[in-house]
Amino acid sequence: MLREEFGKRRDEMTGATRRSFLKIGRMFSALALPHTLKAGPPFPPLQQKRNSAPLLNEAGNIASRFEGECQYFDEDLGGGLTIEMTKIPRGTFAMGSDERPEEKPPHTVTVHEFFLGTYEVTREQWRKVSALPKVRRKLGAIYRLREMPEEVENQLPVDGVWFRDAQEFCERLRRATGRTYRFPSETEWEYACRAGTSTKYHFGDAISLEVANYNALQRPLGLEPVGSKNAPNQFGLHDMHGNVLEWTEDWAHESFTGAPSDGSAWLAPGSSSRRVMKGGMFLWGPERARSSARTFWHTSGTASGIGFRLALSIGD
Repeated sequence: MLREEFGKRRDEMTGATRRSFLKIGRMFSALALPHTLKAGPPFPPLQQKRNSAPLLNEAGNIASRFEGECQYFDEDLGGGLTIEMTKIPRGTFAMGSDERPEEKPPHTVTVHEFFLGTYEVTREQWRKVSALPKVRRKLGAIYRLREMPEEVENQLPVDGVWFRDAQEFCERLRRATGRTYRFPSETEWEYACRAGTSTKYHFGDAISLEVANYNALQRPLGLEPVGSKNAPNQFGLHDMHGNVLEWTEDWAHESFTGAPSDGSAWLAPGSSSRRVMKGGMFLWGPERARSSARTFWHTSGTASGIGFRLALSIGD
């Protein structure tokens, strides 16, 4: 069925985009359920679900969808609230681009399997974890936005998040679950975002408001509930382009010269007071939402549109 769908839509795709999507089948062979997940407390059972990743044509319209499967587990926060963590398979990819100096040189990186949040951390999840015992610092309250229904407001990504506060969130969750939640490395983030593609965005070289929340100069700008675009990538991750800019663990470096090739966070030498952020946001245009785009942000500052998603190593 997938082959027939691609056949029907082939005239609507560019050759480069089509080749990127045909790589995906090989990558999903790495998603077989392991017999065990090593070390740490037992993981909740892995579950499987279908995902339908959109592919845009040059006009920015959905030309077809890649029908695939992903595996995930739900981290129980209590009271019926969970954080969904998607399993990202091991793989090798070309990181960076020739588009901007800080994205050069493109280089080959191998990433080990890990878990990444299916969605950005939401306001409801922030409130829940903020009520857990303090580890290092107090977490600021997230006040309810009264102008919208509670069930909608709960699903907005938390934003205006300081780097140290996001670290505290991870540390409280670690203490509560026994699992070492953290930020993704920049490499992990870009690899997971691309999900086997080599185009500007995981849905192709075009972008539209149908699949991402960014500044298209067409409408009032605002956050949107996570997953509301129904535009996951081929790994099953939502909102990797736009909505909120996401913290990573990496220190700022002005190019990829000397970058590690094993998927780990790139720390010293560099600027520890500035970290790499990925994904663009609702206030910025499409250029900053590209898979390879890099933003450097000072750890002592924040702004509307800054959020994060969780990562977790397999074996932790």
